[in-house]
Amino acid sequence: MHRGGIPRYVRRMPMLDGELKQTPVVLRPDQIDRYWVEIERGLRTMKDMPNRDWTPEQVREELKLGDSHVLCVTNRWDGFVIYRLLSPATLWISIAYGEKGNDIAYYWSTIIDIAKKCGIEKIAFGSARTGWGRRARQYGFSPTQIVYELELK
Repeated sequence: MHRGGIPRYVRRMPMLDGELKQTPVVLRPDQIDRYWVEIERGLRTMKDMPNRDWTPEQVREELKLGDSHVLCVTNRWDGFVIYRLLSPATLWISIAYGEKGNDIAYYWSTIIDIAKKCGIEKIAFGSARTGWGRRARQYGFSPTQIVYELELK
């Protein structure tokens, strides 16, 4: 994992410089505290998602360390994506947030455009929600791995 600072291949993304007026942009790790209230508000709306394996506090730590990044799709904070780069060519979407009526379909083309401009060759994500299997195909995704878990108590 990368710690402190921004890897070279992330720097190709449109980074926020100053006020959040034009979007889409990626926040730098040192800007997370400034916008945390808005990010956390979106994350908290997902608190009841089944099989959620993160807390807002964990997300904040990853963002501040530069292990994950937040792409602000609009300056109204009604859509953002938390992602990490698995390699210079593979973007892993950890969390996609969109307010009601403004889900990922609304800003999917923006994510694709930015990824292509930055040399990303592959976008990946995982979900325990069964409905995403059908929906992912609509966006052009194909399954590459299925994971089964057994919780030991």
